[in-house]
Amino acid sequence: MQQWELLINIMQDKDENDAIRDDAIIDLYKFNNECVIKALIKESLDENNNDMLRASCGETLGQIWIENDNIDFETLIKLKGNTLDEVIGQIKHNREDWYKHYLSIINEDCNFI
Repeated sequence: MQQWELLINIMQDKDENDAIRDDAIIDLYKFNNECVIKALIKESLDENNNDMLRASCGETLGQIWIENDNIDFETLIKLKGNTLDEVIGQIKHNREDWYKHYLSIINEDCNFI
């Protein structure tokens, strides 16, 4: 088993201490692959996770997207709460073009209400 797989297992282990799960989430930044990204998204959308864990998922996800120079806007608009706040903070600081595009997407969606 690879180290990133172990970290995902720790992150997903609801019986594990939240501080240890949070450390695993943060450490996942070092392992930039689709499985890591999907696992972070899944955990960030799990409302049974506390705000700290979901925020760390967002921060790590934002860092990975920036490192890859590729963001998934469809996924971004599905994020909420602390996860969304952390991703937006990352892209607003590092990729203003992505932030402006995100704003145009959400403003476009609001025009249909």
